[in-house]
Amino acid sequence: MKKYLVCKSCNTENPLYAYTCKECNAFLRSKISNIDFWEIISLLLESPVIAAEKIIQSDHKNYVIVLSIIAGLKISINGWVINNALSLSNILSKNILLSVILGLCSFLIGIIFISLLAIFISRSLYIQTRFKDFYSIYIYSFVPIIALFFVLTPVQIALFGTYWFTFNPSPFIIKNLPSYVIVVIEGLFFFWSFILTVAANYTQIRRFIASLLLTIIEWIILGIIIISGQYFLHIAS
Repeated sequence: MKKYLVCKSCNTENPLYAYTCKECNAFLRSKISNIDFWEIISLLLESPVIAAEKIIQSDHKNYVIVLSIIAGLKISINGWVINNALSLSNILSKNILLSVILGLCSFLIGIIFISLLAIFISRSLYIQTRFKDFYSIYIYSFVPIIALFFVLTPVQIALFGTYWFTFNPSPFIIKNLPSYVIVVIEGLFFFWSFILTVAANYTQIRRFIASLLLTIIEWIILGIIIISGQYFLHIAS
């Protein structure tokens, strides 16, 4: 079984999350009781793999529930905006609250599903991992998207009001250049989250190609689950 912490006393390999050696009970690393949020944010910029390691080795996965909700809300709102921009469903357009709630629930279900998938993949590669570690590092991978919620959303409201969300009329008609700039920024931040997810998978699997392929599959699955969840409202109606 492939593990990543080697005991200095007996040279036994241990899982990344281990605190003491399974053979001689010697300490393997410093104890991390709680996640230092701002340290992790800084490390996500400097060294995402180290950030993921610290999240995995923390006894308590602080802020994960709150971050899950905020990330889910942001992605759900984006889904609603895209629906309005492409005029896909009038039912969804008229039910923002229910659409966002369904999107949030679908996001949480999707994260749980891809975490279970990652557990299955890692164990098939003989790597010992835990569900709560995968879930936590995936949620922290969405920090750039969470940042968009707090930083870019107020800008969108200030520039376009509700028109950015309803596309009635399109914000690209109201202010063409700022609209494209905002879309590019959102795209870059979503791509950053994708890169962080690759780093999160690499921290556990230690195979770059496998981590990249797994991330692509996970994002596709997550997207399908979120879209299906939001369009449940359309199908039900």
